[in-house]
Amino acid sequence: MFSVALSLGLPPPAVNRHRIPVEPGLSSSGVAPASGCPAVWMGGVWAAGRGKSSKAGRPCGGRVCDLALPPRGMHAPASIQRGFAEGTAMAVRRVLRASLAVATMGVAAHAAPAPAPAAPPDPAAEIAKLEASVPPPRAADVGSIDAIMHAIYDVISGPPGPRDWNRFRSLLVPVARLTTSTIDAHGRPRVVLIGVEDYISKAGAHFATQGFFESGLVNKVDRFGNVAQVFSSYASRSTADGTPFARGINSMQLFYDGKRWWVLSILWDEERAGNPLPKAMGG
Repeated sequence: MFSVALSLGLPPPAVNRHRIPVEPGLSSSGVAPASGCPAVWMGGVWAAGRGKSSKAGRPCGGRVCDLALPPRGMHAPASIQRGFAEGTAMAVRRVLRASLAVATMGVAAHAAPAPAPAAPPDPAAEIAKLEASVPPPRAADVGSIDAIMHAIYDVISGPPGPRDWNRFRSLLVPVARLTTSTIDAHGRPRVVLIGVEDYISKAGAHFATQGFFESGLVNKVDRFGNVAQVFSSYASRSTADGTPFARGINSMQLFYDGKRWWVLSILWDEERAGNPLPKAMGG
């Protein structure tokens, strides 16, 4: 939208000059048929005279005319009035949108502050939670790498009958994995992964009727900080002093929490034709 101001001299006392806004598309056909002067109201120019001197005292011969309010009793065309109403409505909508935007920004500015970031995990609390998730261990079982390696073999060994499975649970994290690597009937490698409770269920059923004794032969320990990897060769027997019916290597991953050692996983494979124990591991 734009405005046009025409200063054309002083009108007689009965005539008021105005600055008239001119909006493209809202004007009349252009000139009055009798005079050739502009003939637009509320969106253009209203001619004060038609082909002769206007009441404002200026000639109106197709050149410049005085602008005046329309004579009493005359009205702007309906299309002009409609365009003016539409323009007014658009202006009101703009004001409302601007007010809404300001209000929205005000609400956002006064919104509740974002919650503070969560505190970092407390290592001591995490260890305490881990300890609470298993039965209390024997101090002698978890004080060193050698101690926990001895305990893991000792707890599963014995004559036919139940084992102390709470002692077994106390040595491992609850989500520890026990995995056996074997060869199937077609000579293809395969693995079987089980959890702590699955091992207790399956091994417990076997031990209920079968004697089983397993002991470590050689432990090869690699430690870095609080983690350790132990390659432990073993021999399995049906009686405490019997001939081994199986040998192999357990690969154990251990973790030290500052007070005790934990078993995180055990992976094992057995000795067989083409896969003998290395001499360094008792072969």
